[in-house]
Amino acid sequence: MRTRFARKLSPILVLSGLFPPVGASTSGEPIYLEANQAVYYEREERSLYTGKVVVRQGDLTIWADRLEAFTPGGELAKAVAYGKPMRFRQRSKGQEEIRGEARQAIYYPKEELVVLTGQAVVWQGSNEYRSDRIEYDMKRGIVKAGEASSDTSRVKIILKPKRSDEGRTGGDRSE
Repeated sequence: MRTRFARKLSPILVLSGLFPPVGASTSGEPIYLEANQAVYYEREERSLYTGKVVVRQGDLTIWADRLEAFTPGGELAKAVAYGKPMRFRQRSKGQEEIRGEARQAIYYPKEELVVLTGQAVVWQGSNEYRSDRIEYDMKRGIVKAGEASSDTSRVKIILKPKRSDEGRTGGDRSE
């Protein structure tokens, strides 16, 4: 059975404290969550969503097999998405689309930080970042890949030049 959750309509989200109260999130947008199953563990202050999980808030969309939300004191402290792979996309107005995927993503809402681990890839416009660990600072728009302390796990980056010669045909491009 497929269940659709929306903060304004679903009493389970209000009860579970999955997301901060209206206006407390940085984007101020409602959060919509879909999953095949949702379970709230009151003593642990933790929610678990499984089966084709989709989370949408403003310009951010996350697809995962499983999502855990940790809500001590009724406020979202951390959300962990798992998948084979889990994926996300953020389309900010006036900026290049950012897409990513990994086996696991940890979201820290107060810091507006996403940490991707396990075969992580982030595409920013036509550029590509690959590493076992990638951090995406959503507030400042910074992508940080790799770990300085590791010589075995290398970062692979493909930076494609912007095409300023659109519409030109052949010939010598040096002037």
